[in-house]
Amino acid sequence: MKSIQGKWKGHLCALFCAAVWGTTFVASKRLLGTYTPIQLMFLRFAAAYALLWIIYPKWERPRPREELGCLLMGLTGCTLYFWTENTALTVTYTANVSTIVALAPLLTAILAGIVTKGRERPGRGVWIGFVLAFLGVTLVVFNGAFVLKLNPAGDLLALATALLWAVYCIQQSYALARRGSLFITRKVMFYGLFTSLPLFLADREGFSLRPLLAFGPDLFCFLFLAVMGNALCYLAWAAAERELGAVTVSSYIYTIPFVTLVAGAVFLGEPVSAAGVIGAVLIVAGVWAASRREKAPD
Repeated sequence: MKSIQGKWKGHLCALFCAAVWGTTFVASKRLLGTYTPIQLMFLRFAAAYALLWIIYPKWERPRPREELGCLLMGLTGCTLYFWTENTALTVTYTANVSTIVALAPLLTAILAGIVTKGRERPGRGVWIGFVLAFLGVTLVVFNGAFVLKLNPAGDLLALATALLWAVYCIQQSYALARRGSLFITRKVMFYGLFTSLPLFLADREGFSLRPLLAFGPDLFCFLFLAVMGNALCYLAWAAAERELGAVTVSSYIYTIPFVTLVAGAVFLGEPVSAAGVIGAVLIVAGVWAASRREKAPD
């Protein structure tokens, strides 16, 4: 039985991730004027991996099966996740991507029920919470402008993004049962760096570190993305998953569009509609309901 203190720690770590990931778009928007999405992705993995080695300079020799698991996490939760999401944003509408990626908690719950043979089988409260939160995400993403336009290629890529995150979360549950969060996160960043290297080498035209070496706003934005968005958030997500389980912690993904809505209003002066406010309330209610019980009663 996990302690109440441990569960509160897990919820706080998940909220921290949502708060940071929901505001990274501000820094990304600035840096994407200088770097391509692939270049920025590679640099973030490199900096995060270096930082995690400084924080945890301890060498461990995992078993081959554990190494393959970390490779899978680096590929699904880092390289392919960012690549499919960024590519989807170039071929379909932002609202479509945000809404479809919000299916990740639902896919995580379904996948967890399959691969864990019922150990993380979602209960009724989880499903109710998912429905409420997803409705809230839809209201927040569209923010009063309900214009549904389908783009099969981009929308399928967004769905793949959600599925990739679900696979990452499930695999991480297995990894955390054997290793510490710091070691797992460092390995994930390494394999994110390793598997994104071919994409970076194919997209390095015009690449330069000069904007970051100028010690200006670009460097600040990059450090926010690499340190907070990658190293610390992936570490906090692992800590939250250890305490709460993959299904419950995934419900916090629903709060990211809400944080983005608030950040857009505060930093960019973007308007917030009544639909956005209602959506925010539904998200909070849904996450609360989903976190009440992770497993169905016997």
